[in-house]
Amino acid sequence: HALAKAAYGKLFDWLVQRINQALATGVSIRSTSFIGILDIFGFEIFKNNSFEQLCINFTNEKLQQLFNEHTFKEEQAIYISEGIQFDKIEYVDNQPILDLIEKRSIQGIMVILDDCNKMSANTDEKFVTKADAAHGRSPYYHTSAKTRRGATGFTILHYAGEVVYDGTGFLE
Repeated sequence: HALAKAAYGKLFDWLVQRINQALATGVSIRSTSFIGILDIFGFEIFKNNSFEQLCINFTNEKLQQLFNEHTFKEEQAIYISEGIQFDKIEYVDNQPILDLIEKRSIQGIMVILDDCNKMSANTDEKFVTKADAAHGRSPYYHTSAKTRRGATGFTILHYAGEVVYDGTGFLE
């Protein structure tokens, strides 16, 4: 498996380099067109989703938002400013999910986790209880009671699907 993975990696890097060389126009490649690979749909949902998975899914949410901004919002703004008629593309804006996870003013999940880590008496259950209290009414969050996964379970409705997290070990 390791040999196949290494061979695939080398072949992939070589292919991207060859494409970039073909796109180069004699000027430094950094200032011209180039190809890069960004896997914005690397979203994963497992039977047990831990803190690490929340971080991966949060990163994918951020990448999806960046993709939406550049592909949809900015292009449509250019079309409007230039008076070009086009069919408006409808897409899901995942900013509310990003806010749920990171926004300080609404006690995002990461903010709550950070606050819980500052107090030695907190537990994973207390973290989830605080997250439930802060986001129990959000359409993008289901409390531990709704997940039926015990006191440390909670659900986030990400752009790519519903993920039930197990908060066990989050404070660690």
